[in-house]
Amino acid sequence: GISIYTDGVLVVGIGSFRHEDGAISFPARDAGLKAGDIILSAGGRSVSTTEELQEALSASDGQVIFEIERSGKRSEVTVFPSVSESGEPRIGAWVRDSTVGVGTLSFFDPNTGNAAALGHAVVDADTGSKLKVKDGQLVLAEIIGVTVGRQGVPGELHGTFDEYSEVLGELSINTELGVFGSISEDARRLLGGETVETAFPDEVRAGEAYLITSVDGNPAAYSCRIVKAGKQSGPAPKGLIIEITDSALSELAGGVVQGMSGSPIIQDGKLVGVVTHVFVNEPKLGYGAYAYWMYELMNGGQ
Repeated sequence: GISIYTDGVLVVGIGSFRHEDGAISFPARDAGLKAGDIILSAGGRSVSTTEELQEALSASDGQVIFEIERSGKRSEVTVFPSVSESGEPRIGAWVRDSTVGVGTLSFFDPNTGNAAALGHAVVDADTGSKLKVKDGQLVLAEIIGVTVGRQGVPGELHGTFDEYSEVLGELSINTELGVFGSISEDARRLLGGETVETAFPDEVRAGEAYLITSVDGNPAAYSCRIVKAGKQSGPAPKGLIIEITDSALSELAGGVVQGMSGSPIIQDGKLVGVVTHVFVNEPKLGYGAYAYWMYELMNGGQ
């Protein structure tokens, strides 16, 4: 289970509302705010929650200077909040400050506790924007079912966790190759696992391999084949293409499904990659990222 609180609040939509006099107001639109913008501060106050944003609007004197981040660049915009029919100052924007989901813990260093998961970025469901992490947690989730993948309809693992679930560790960064953080010593003992070497990208070849994933609640190894091992000189997603050859996994899930992202791929006794995406029109095929690049990012590499 993955729980993320964002650094700033993400604008997921722009709309309108009725002013207290009945007129329609569009403060966010008029200020030039767009879906995908990250509001970092309002009126000189750092904001990381929707409550903090509302407090800044309530303390304003009719205008608020927002510091925003758009496509990696920071700028300032001036917004003129309007008092709604409910009596609260509003700007006409839907914002989000957190997200939760289920994925697969890929690997961790048993000595440092550094951990990597997913193999791809966590993005906002509405805007497709990569979420900027303020803090977050890795939590032990329970797999409760699976929607079998079929042509044109990707399958999905269904998992659950709550405030009573075992906390494995903390998340600190969200990148194009997954989320990274650290897990506690207790979690390392709980998870166990096999220590293996990480393969360099040029060691990976087309051919037989296996992946480890949890479809029915218990991690298990399933056979696969690396169809393509692309040449990469730096971190990038979709370096591998794999095909599920295991009849049991095909029967359980139809192939690669959502929620399986992060499942480690082993070839010749080495960790070569992790599953990242499914081919929507061919669920037995999926993309993978090289584990080497994830290992480098996990340990602070660029």
